[in-house]
Amino acid sequence: LNEVARGQEPRRLFPRFEAPVPMIRQRARGVLEAMKLGRDTAAAFLKPPEPDEEEAQEETKGAEEKGEGADEVKRHYATRAEVNKAWDAALARHPKIAQDELAGYAAEETLDDALTYLEGEGAVLQSHTSGIVHLNPPWLAETVKPLADHRLREG
Repeated sequence: LNEVARGQEPRRLFPRFEAPVPMIRQRARGVLEAMKLGRDTAAAFLKPPEPDEEEAQEETKGAEEKGEGADEVKRHYATRAEVNKAWDAALARHPKIAQDELAGYAAEETLDDALTYLEGEGAVLQSHTSGIVHLNPPWLAETVKPLADHRLREG
């Protein structure tokens, strides 16, 4: 399967496999991580996490699950309106970067694409009906787990 995924002939089976992630999506990741950790979102837009930093964040998540020291999550979710506001504020604070990286696309459309991409990675979870973006999906899973217990036993 690995050879087929990377193969070029007759055509790539997964055209986006191992493709570079557009920097604007990394910037969206930075803004959302900053919201989750209670940090400056515009600063996070300017310096989004690098791929090596993402691996370090995964290790931090593992340490966090074990109760070891890690960045403390301040927010587990935000409304989509709050996410849009933080995104627009970051774009306004860094107009040159925004102009270069948005490349003529609408800011909201770019944010939608980034959220969909990050949701596919498991970094966020969108609830379109309620207008909430879950910034910390593992927290949501743990919170809902008792409600979704199908064994119907007394707690």
